[in-house]
This record gives sequence, C-alpha cells and structure tokens, in this order.
Amino acid sequence: MMQLKDFVLSVCFAAVAISVIDMLMPSGKMKGVMKTVTGAFFLLTVLMPVTSGISIGTEDVYIEKSSYEQIDSLYSAVMDRLETGTREHIEAEIAKIATELGITQIKIEINMDRTQDRRISINKADIYIGKEELEKAGLLEEKVRKELGIDIFVQDRNNL
Repeated sequence: MMQLKDFVLSVCFAAVAISVIDMLMPSGKMKGVMKTVTGAFFLLTVLMPVTSGISIGTEDVYIEKSSYEQIDSLYSAVMDRLETGTREHIEAEIAKIATELGITQIKIEINMDRTQDRRISINKADIYIGKEELEKAGLLEEKVRKELGIDIFVQDRNNL
C-alpha cells in the first residue's frame, strides 16, 4: 500500500507543479505550447506505473521501480524537452517578427537556464543582424518586448 500512496503523492505533486507552471506562463503564443507540454508531463506521470509494470495482487499493490526515480527521470526529460521547445519557439517567433520588419540576415541566440526551483529562466537573447538592417534594431527590440515579453540585445552580425 505504501507504493500506492507514493504514486498518489507523485500525481498530486505533478498536478501542483503543473498548476504553478500554468500560473507562471506568459500569456500569448507560447501558452499553447506550454500547456501541451505540461499536459503530456501529467499524462506520463499518471501512466508511469502502467509502463513500469504495476502489479495488482490480492493482498498488495506494488510498483517494480522506485516511483521517485521514475518521476525524477521523467521530470528531467520533460523539462529538457520543454526548454528545447521553448527555445525553438522563441527563436521562431523572433525570426517571424524580424521577417515582418524586413530583416532578412538574422542569427538568434537564446540563453536559458533552470533556477534552483527548476523553473526555466531566459538569461538573455542576442540577435545578430546585418549592418544595413541595424536601423531597424529599435523596432525589433520594441516589437519582441511587446509580443513576447523578452528583452533582446541586437548587434551587428559582422561582430560575431
């Protein structure tokens, strides 16, 4: 019965973690992607005992692998994918905004980390554009800040 208790606690922990992540999510285009990832994380948390071999006997319910090890491993994998997906989505949105402004020569570098409480933190976003397009840097910075809520640093692509 202890394993069943651990499983229920793990599901409750996942639900609370997802609720906190949901509250911290910025509104806008990224919210849908984040909801999909957190939904997949919760689904995997609930289905984990099935995939790891939950056995129901007449006297007890037991889980073959340690629930905490599995959840930590799953959580790490989901967070890695969430970080990668977030970075790719931000880069795509910045590229889209740049294209709308007529900026064609662009290189985007997003630097992200995880805080001690495992939240994803965007440290900086460096945007490199062609010298002839630098006059549009202010517009790009303003539009990215308005649409994505991210402060970016735009510089000459030749300074790489």
